[in-house]
Amino acid sequence: MKHIYSIKENLLAVFFSFLFVYFPSIISLNAKMNNGLNVDQQQTISADKSKQSMQSISDFSTVLPFNKSKNKQETTSHVLDFSVPIQIVSPGVVTIYILAKPKTNALSLKRYESLQDLFRHFFDKNNQTPSNSPKSNHSKPVPVALGTGFLISKDGYIITNDHLLHDAEEIQVNLHDRSEYTAKIIGRDALTDIALLKIEGSNFKPLSLGNSNQLKVGQWVLAMGTPLGLKYTASHGIVSYLNRPLHANLLPFIQTDIAINSGNSGGPLIDLDGKVVGINSQIYTVQGGGSIGLSFSIPVNEIKYVVDQLKKNGEVQRGWIGVSFQDLTPALAKSFHLKLPKGSLISEVLPNSPADKAGFKPGDVILEFNKETVNYYYELASIIARIPINTEANALIWRDGKTMQLTVNIAKKDDSYPNHSFSSVEQSKLGLQVRELNEKDRDDLALKNTVQGVIITDIISDSIGDISNLQKGDIILKISGTVITGINVYNKVIKKIVEFSDNERKKVENDNKKEGENKQIQGKEYSFHILRGQVSQFIAVTYK
Repeated sequence: MKHIYSIKENLLAVFFSFLFVYFPSIISLNAKMNNGLNVDQQQTISADKSKQSMQSISDFSTVLPFNKSKNKQETTSHVLDFSVPIQIVSPGVVTIYILAKPKTNALSLKRYESLQDLFRHFFDKNNQTPSNSPKSNHSKPVPVALGTGFLISKDGYIITNDHLLHDAEEIQVNLHDRSEYTAKIIGRDALTDIALLKIEGSNFKPLSLGNSNQLKVGQWVLAMGTPLGLKYTASHGIVSYLNRPLHANLLPFIQTDIAINSGNSGGPLIDLDGKVVGINSQIYTVQGGGSIGLSFSIPVNEIKYVVDQLKKNGEVQRGWIGVSFQDLTPALAKSFHLKLPKGSLISEVLPNSPADKAGFKPGDVILEFNKETVNYYYELASIIARIPINTEANALIWRDGKTMQLTVNIAKKDDSYPNHSFSSVEQSKLGLQVRELNEKDRDDLALKNTVQGVIITDIISDSIGDISNLQKGDIILKISGTVITGINVYNKVIKKIVEFSDNERKKVENDNKKEGENKQIQGKEYSFHILRGQVSQFIAVTYK
């Protein structure tokens, strides 16, 4: 019995040794097979499923497509690593310093005597505005802002955001190798927020432009820039949404959850191949500022068109047909007997415009334009804008329960003409959508030709404008004494209101931090002189 027991004991020892030595490997191998990482997966799944598995890995997984093994039989087991695309793009990313003469009014930008002062603004808790220094020399341009850009050619063309160049008198560019250049402006386009710069030299290291139309929600993307003055900071995330409209120009933005902050503006959004798929432009944030994972980038395909125009003409010449359009809601689609709410609904056709001459009518739904499908209303503006001037385009429209074709001549958008194609949508808490008055408005409302202003076409529910009792159809004549002659004047006034509110909020927040108090922002009263029907009246609006 003792001998038999000894054999059993030895057998058990061998069995448990086997488990301890080989069982973890079996578990690990099984886990890799379940994750689609084993090289022998062709034996257990079809070729189609294998392709789908690898595609998902390139989009969102622990193995990146650029970590390919030289030996096809070798198992890929690298952890998440973005170093390769970052190394590819770093030499082509630049830091941009905007220099301007100091302003004299109280609401001007802070004045910085050196780049160190600019950095101190970000990092020194006890920083003071350099303009308070007795040594300040206000006659020379000083750094007032910084951002990011990237090279697109060996001869020194650089792309950045247009909003960075506001009041710029000198533009300093620092490259990855710490060399410094003075850039000149080749062209600017405020509508898309894109600017083209040029530095003198050769053999620069440009970035490759990708194809933003190939992006997918969930795909890995990276950003590089100068957030808060920290040069060449890389961050990563995924594409959260595509074709997100934000502003009056209805530019379709790429939404990501990448950490973007002040100083990232103008920097590249890149894919895992190191190709530019967008330019980082703005973020949505809450009180206090900073990234909350809602970042927006201009698609690179929009950039290509604009840059080509800026190189050739120094400006962007856009196609125009003379229509206003709006979103096709499910309720409206049903009323027009459409199965799905897809397309762009024409709300207005300007008299004697190309669209008027081609036979377009209010109530038409544009389904296709120039052989491009229009799924969302805001896509139409971008499609028309890219079509060459003085060419014809075909449109597939829905009218009276059936489709029909129309042919329209594409004209050049004249900036002096009322901007009807792109209604001004104020995205701040005021919540107003307005457009300029036209002849039809004057006829319908029996307005004199001397009446100037903008008409409210929509109000966001529970916004400041809504709470203040502004109404759809109101004509805004003046805001706190400023005569509103059109969209441009209105936008400038609203911008000042928003900037003043932001400055006041920052002051209160800083005071609360220093004094440990909880003061509330009081807001400022503005008088809106409006025309409602035939009645002229004033409405008080408190913006905070």
